[in-house]
Amino acid sequence: MEQSHLVTDSKHFNAWLEYLGKFGVTFGLSEIRVCGSWLVPVSGMVELACPECDFRTEFCGHGSYFAMSHHLDLLVPLESLRPYRRRILKVWPEFEQHWVFEDIYPRRK
Repeated sequence: MEQSHLVTDSKHFNAWLEYLGKFGVTFGLSEIRVCGSWLVPVSGMVELACPECDFRTEFCGHGSYFAMSHHLDLLVPLESLRPYRRRILKVWPEFEQHWVFEDIYPRRK
């Protein structure tokens, strides 16, 4: 599965990824960068601005990480992935916990 199947605007997505790379972003869920929060290390006051749109945020902290999710706004609607869910899970089984797969694998309580 390629990024183009999951992201609505690859140019925007890649620009945001490159921009956050300057801050030392890490990826919380796995190597799969289109899913999960992106973690930005925080030391003092940080202001972020997407180079492709008007998204802006600021936060303050010391020795911690701030979870970014702006890239999730760039994903294709989950409903359009429904027909491909089983194939997605074969490639990335860690997605099993996401609600879009709930009727395939009910969440454990």
